Order: sequence, then C-alpha cells, then structure tokens
Amino acid sequence: MLDSERILPLFPLNSVVLFPGASIPLQIFEDRYKRMLKDCMDADSRFGICLIKSGQHRASWSRMHEDNPDYSLDDHWRKLSQAVPLGRVGEADEAGDVICFLASPKASYVTGASLNIDGGMSPVV
Repeated sequence: MLDSERILPLFPLNSVVLFPGASIPLQIFEDRYKRMLKDCMDADSRFGICLIKSGQHRASWSRMHEDNPDYSLDDHWRKLSQAVPLGRVGEADEAGDVICFLASPKASYVTGASLNIDGGMSPVV
C-alpha cells in the first residue's frame, strides 16, 4: 500500500444519510460489523457510513418480465437508458470510484456534500 493510501471501512445503512458531525444510535448485530467497529475502536480510527441503493433496476425488470416473458434484461437497460440524460445506466464501479475518492486523502478538504451518481437524473440547484 502506498503511503498516501488508507483503508476506510464502510458501514452501509438502509435509507439513512448522515451529515458530518451527526450521530445516530445503532444496534450492531452482524458479526462482521461488530469486528469492523471493534478494529476501528482498537486502532482509534474512523469508518464511513454509506447509503447504497442497489437492485432496484433488476427488481423492476423482474416484475415486467413476469407480465411479458419476452421482455429481456437488455430490453430493460435500453428502456431505462432512454430516461437518463447521459443516455445510459450507470455502472457499479462508477459509484465505487467516487466512494474511493471520498475515502482518499485527495478529498481531505471535502467536509460534506451530496453527490448524485445518477447520470443527471436529479435536479441540481
């Protein structure tokens, strides 16, 4: 690992977004997260809390495919892409690249932001 690299453990929460300095009481019950938090506490290090919504496109395709068995997943991606200003559905690694940047020293001056990784779907003011 390079000197400038560091590992930031991530704790995913469903339907929760926290602002810097905010707190939320958690009930940690999964062993992997208990270990992660214990390691962070032992090393006096930080962890990140993230909200990643995944699977919604495949779930909507499944519902449409039940009604029309000829409707393929490729058909679904093409249909979804038509509604996206950039003309395509995003890839998981695109979100991963943003997460890695935010967890890196290069983002040390970023103190709080909402980044929409949605191909231009969200209105920006």
